[in-house]
Amino acid sequence: MKILIVNTSDLEGGAARASYRLHKSLLAIHVDSKMLVQNKSSDDFTVIAETSKLRKGFNKLRPTIDSLPIGFFKERTKTLFSPSWFGFSNIVDQINEMNPDIVHLHWICGGMMTIEDIARIKAPIVWSLHEQFYTSLGYNVLSVDIPGHGNSEGPSIKSIEEISDWIKSLMNVLDITKIIIIGHSQGCLVGIDFAARYANLLSSLVLVAGSYKMPVNQDLIDLAEAGDEKAVLLMMKWGYEGSKAFIGGNPVKKIINSSREIREVLSVDLKACNNYMGGEESLEKINCPTLCIFGDLDKMVPLKVGTKMSALIKNSETKVISNCGHMIIFEKAFEMRQLVKEFILKNKK
Repeated sequence: MKILIVNTSDLEGGAARASYRLHKSLLAIHVDSKMLVQNKSSDDFTVIAETSKLRKGFNKLRPTIDSLPIGFFKERTKTLFSPSWFGFSNIVDQINEMNPDIVHLHWICGGMMTIEDIARIKAPIVWSLHEQFYTSLGYNVLSVDIPGHGNSEGPSIKSIEEISDWIKSLMNVLDITKIIIIGHSQGCLVGIDFAARYANLLSSLVLVAGSYKMPVNQDLIDLAEAGDEKAVLLMMKWGYEGSKAFIGGNPVKKIINSSREIREVLSVDLKACNNYMGGEESLEKINCPTLCIFGDLDKMVPLKVGTKMSALIKNSETKVISNCGHMIIFEKAFEMRQLVKEFILKNKK
């Protein structure tokens, strides 16, 4: 099988290093792997890039040219974003000429490809998205879609305890012996339960905008069970403070209102939160370093509720982010990420 790994660079950035490691690992087990990049830093002959000085120089300018439209958005944030509008690339022609069995795309932003370019690739495509920030620190990041969510098939898991058990089973399948859990909202309940029951599998724990018990209004559950969109609108109203900061509208609706009906996902999650009663007992069993992050404007988990939880966890620390609601992961992503980075590095073993 011929595999072609495609990334903007071979060594610069977390995604580059991750994709290059994958490429070298495939070669080590005698898989026919090649890597195609926009800008090459290594002298590895299995990494393919432009050879002419003119094209190499032009490729260096592509990220700058590609980012020019962002300057016209007055409400832009510091979030790394690539419009991927700038074409005039022969990258797809190169891919098709190489005729691989599989094209494995990684970080292809910075003017490397447009969406239209991807549609022109003839071979089957696999696309891996990297959380490059933590990868660059030496960590492998798993952003997991539990059953019934995102791209994972099957019915939603009905209880917090069963989600914890599913994560343990996933670790067994992937042969992972130790993890750091970063949980948001409902994910905090999962993190608490997992830390209490599978303490030997956990290095540290990060709880974002959560508490040890999360009762849900019965009217909201009823709306979700009926598949009523009002349930999503209420979640948006109570869960999020800063919709004006985002181009393209509030992302909460895009997450909750997936292709599956609201009653098949949201209602199950709400009931799982509402029915979890073992939180306070579980807090007493947590022994690993724990970071609790809260937004001072959170309406779903008010600050006084969150800090009550963190006070009950041994070896824990609390951070409060100003002018932020429940959806910290969107509203203050960079601030949250920095707090998590500092915590992880401080407790690295």
